[in-house]
Amino acid sequence: MNIARPNKEDLDAVWELVAFLNKIEQGLNPIYQPADPEDEDDFEYLSDAPADEVLEALESKSANAGLPWIMTVLDTLLSSNNDIVDQESSVLDFSPKFKQAVKDTERLDFLMEVGLAEFSKENGEKACCSLTEYGIRGYGSNYREALDDVMKEWKEM
Repeated sequence: MNIARPNKEDLDAVWELVAFLNKIEQGLNPIYQPADPEDEDDFEYLSDAPADEVLEALESKSANAGLPWIMTVLDTLLSSNNDIVDQESSVLDFSPKFKQAVKDTERLDFLMEVGLAEFSKENGEKACCSLTEYGIRGYGSNYREALDDVMKEWKEM
């Protein structure tokens, strides 16, 4: 299933709703428009606001924000089934599998650029990657690390 990606306008609508709800939470009238928006002392309390107008504005902002769709997008991105976000991390970070896929793509792009690379095991221990045409060798505990070593040397040339 494909889900449309939110654009800046979609996210702005959600942030407008969040700001509106924050004013209500602070006990302020969210529909009051001060003469000078920079004047923090010019406000109106929620208790002084016409309830029907506040409710109507809330309904409008809620409809514009499309929260069910935004939550579906967020749920899709955070789902363990999609392996995009690291489920073990306490902060928002890409999953190790996703990071490896990105790094492997960089490796493949590099291999396509340089043409021929040879992989071997030296003395049955270290993995080796050679670009004999350029006189570059890289080593690592596995072929990915050996290729990364070669890529590092390539960039320094």
